[in-house]
Amino acid sequence: MAPHKQMPKTKKKSVSSQVSLDRGSPTLMRRINIRQLLDAMRILGPCSRVDLTRHTGLSAPTVSKVMKELLLRQLVETLSTPKQPSTGRPSTIYQLAREKIQFLGLVIDIEQCRIISAGLDGKEDPKRSRVFATPQTYADLITTVSRNLQQVAALKEGAEVLGVGVSVPGLIDESDGRQVLSPNVHFMDGCYPARDIANATGYVTQVVQEEKGLCLAEQLFGQARDLDDFAMIDISAGVGLGVINSGRFINGTRGFAGELGHITIAPNGLLCGCGNRGCLETVASDVAFSRLVMKKYPELKDLDDIIEAGQQGVLNISEEHQQAINALAIGMGVVINLFNPSDIFVYGRLFDVKEGSFDGLLKQVRNHAIGPSMDKVSIVRARGSKRLGALAAIIEYHMDTLAPRLG
Repeated sequence: MAPHKQMPKTKKKSVSSQVSLDRGSPTLMRRINIRQLLDAMRILGPCSRVDLTRHTGLSAPTVSKVMKELLLRQLVETLSTPKQPSTGRPSTIYQLAREKIQFLGLVIDIEQCRIISAGLDGKEDPKRSRVFATPQTYADLITTVSRNLQQVAALKEGAEVLGVGVSVPGLIDESDGRQVLSPNVHFMDGCYPARDIANATGYVTQVVQEEKGLCLAEQLFGQARDLDDFAMIDISAGVGLGVINSGRFINGTRGFAGELGHITIAPNGLLCGCGNRGCLETVASDVAFSRLVMKKYPELKDLDDIIEAGQQGVLNISEEHQQAINALAIGMGVVINLFNPSDIFVYGRLFDVKEGSFDGLLKQVRNHAIGPSMDKVSIVRARGSKRLGALAAIIEYHMDTLAPRLG
């Protein structure tokens, strides 16, 4: 499909852009200090200048100077109630900005799109969100999501939109932002969603493949803040994989690495959206499992219905559920054997159907992973979401325009 026709750009306030500087330049050091303090506030939450000095090791005068600049740039704000110490004057408490700026997160999925708003801290505002059915053509998608993005932005009057993060399924060519292949949303193939949404709204837009977004969400806001080697397995719509190795995301040559769902486990199996048969995601994803169950029980409409009925014990779906668990265990064994991660996070709702099924998965994985690697890996369910992944993508992009992260 040809790229969507470019729309005229809307005038907007520009955000800070990256500047090429020598490593020893005072300006670069100021920017690095800004990044250090913002990263520290993300970890600490509301805090005082004394807290920041202790956490970062920066001098008190440097912290004071940088905080004044961050206040002027509306990236940080003060809490109305200062912290009262046992002696002396109360301390001013700072937090990452929530009132004067906002970031928008957009998740494009098979059946639904979701838009949320958050501040620099990534905390979602449930009052400022939209959910709508995924349009069936690319032109309608750009028109619909752009309209809804602007409507959600307007719900927070006076708050400047610093950017939009877009989580999408499928393969994104990171050299130019082109959606090369989306096995479950084919009308996006060959299109440029970040460019076209930016042109339609005037907002800085960053697109991220959904598994990379989930990794970012877990790094910035979840259980992977201190981890340099971990894997994220997404079993929601399909089966995807994101791997962080030595602190860096493994992209592959063009950003296509991690297509775990398209390894063949049944050569004569079901036809997959990628065009091959018997791919892992035709068996082991939430969507694949739901389709199988709804074929057996047509009165059930979606995964929510299946989970509710499954928890009540009124469905005879043990065989279908175990089939999905067994297939997923094979895929997870592959990940452990290939990448030897310290931790694996699993994102999906398959385990909500039957109590104890996640523990059952872990037992099955041991049958497919090398013993020493399996003994040292921690496997838990992810706390993040694709919504947080979209937000994490645009927040991290914006932070990178301010300054590089050390390390």
